[in-house]
Amino acid sequence: MKQILLLVLGLLIISTQSIAANKDGKVLAKQSFPDLVVTNIKIDQEHNKIIYSVKNQGRGIADPSVSSVDILNDQKMGKSLKNSIPSLPPGRSYTATINYPVMTKGKYQVKATADYNNFIGESDELNNSNTMSLSIGFKLK
Repeated sequence: MKQILLLVLGLLIISTQSIAANKDGKVLAKQSFPDLVVTNIKIDQEHNKIIYSVKNQGRGIADPSVSSVDILNDQKMGKSLKNSIPSLPPGRSYTATINYPVMTKGKYQVKATADYNNFIGESDELNNSNTMSLSIGFKLK
């Protein structure tokens, strides 16, 4: 009964570390998790490029992953572009550049998402995206 109680309590713990225990409840290993975030997005309208950075702000190494950049108009229709991100140790960033298609005049939302398919187990799965506005054919204020 004590072993079952320890197992149930262990499963209820929410933290940035995964703890494995043996049948006596002694800790065997600790594993820290990565936490991937998009730290900034820049638009190069002259060359039709979106430049963004993915940072691992967690305490574990992030395996290679795939990010997405979604470009949506007012009707939430648009393009979804994918980009490979290499393995990132804690505290490291990777700057990615992606070409976007020529678009008609209008206002768009650009949303970059790290680990868009949730392949990487992270300490926080809810902070993977960053969004900015993009205006085509208008002067930016």
